[in-house]
Amino acid sequence: MNKKLYMNSIQLTGKNAPSWNGIPDEVWQTILSGFFFKLAESFGFLKVLEKKDLFPRGLTFFNDWELEEVGLVEFDKEIACRFKLNETCKQKLLEGNFSVHDKGKIVDYSLRDEENYYYEFDELYFFSSDRLIGTLVNHESTIEFTNLNDKELSLLNELDKLITNDIIDSVVYYKAIDDKLKKVI
Repeated sequence: MNKKLYMNSIQLTGKNAPSWNGIPDEVWQTILSGFFFKLAESFGFLKVLEKKDLFPRGLTFFNDWELEEVGLVEFDKEIACRFKLNETCKQKLLEGNFSVHDKGKIVDYSLRDEENYYYEFDELYFFSSDRLIGTLVNHESTIEFTNLNDKELSLLNELDKLITNDIIDSVVYYKAIDDKLKKVI
């Protein structure tokens, strides 16, 4: 099936190509509301196999989320716990700060050498049933749209044109990387 990538202000040619910017909050919110929230019933995080994995070293960030485990799902050599995409979780995901934050003082005093604990989710997944339909790759500021059928592709294309201009086929991106490598070698 089709694989598309969103990369803000993607530049496929030029000295620094391929390059792109971070994802602005308003773009993230538009993609969530206009696409993922219309198709996905559940979501998950990289390396989170159960709810308790969201609370390492005293992390309390998820305390006020209504997290309902839907079950494990296997995809692309990964396994993740799926959580129901309810209204509370939608509101929290729209805030955007779920992925990277500084907790402040840690609660677990056995880790006294760590005054502050920085926490980041590398990848956030969205599922339609057991099918992965999208991944926010946080550290790369990209959104991958995968396994989309024609109806889902159509919905993706209905997003704001300023967003869809930066959605490309993954083949185009990998070609730009190959072109760059050929110039280096």
